Amino acid sequence: MIHLRSIFIIILTYIVFLFSGTSQEEEKKPEKHTEALLNQVREQYEHDQQTAKKKHIAGVIMGANWGTLNAKDDIRFQLVRVYVEKEDYENALKKLDAIITQSPDPKAIMRAFCTRASIFEIAMGKPRLALKEYRNAIAVKGNRYVGITAGAYLAMAEIYLELGDRKRAKLILEESYRSLSYTSVTPVPIAEELRETEQ
Repeated sequence: MIHLRSIFIIILTYIVFLFSGTSQEEEKKPEKHTEALLNQVREQYEHDQQTAKKKHIAGVIMGANWGTLNAKDDIRFQLVRVYVEKEDYENALKKLDAIITQSPDPKAIMRAFCTRASIFEIAMGKPRLALKEYRNAIAVKGNRYVGITAGAYLAMAEIYLELGDRKRAKLILEESYRSLSYTSVTPVPIAEELRETEQ
């Protein structure tokens, strides 16, 4: 009798164990499913971030407001765009260096410095190097291009804001007001953002 009861208890325990095991597995399945979804979302986000970076840099390269370039510089900028699409930033920077050292056109040189700045800031996460490149763009000999100069000043102010250095951002804006007589280009959004953070 005792022997039968022991067997019965063992069988009953085993059945309970089996059922509890399946319910735990079923409970784990949604966790695995949720984790898979989260990984999918994370991968899509990273892909979208990369695409946005490339589009932004391509926009800087092909900036419509910068006008037409001579044929040689235009080909070099097209090659830079191809390298950026492939995320080959090293070769993109080399091509931009060639424009900076070989082009006779101050506009192309400024554009090359601004593109280098975009690559450093957005693709490579090096905002300090980007600041240096924007500064180089402004300092190009023969610079009479208000649009590019204003854009470089604004980009520098934005970088300083992102770095949490509001004082430097303000100084850059003040410098830009002194250096340029603004007509159609006014750094209103950043000036407003600085005012809002002061309140």
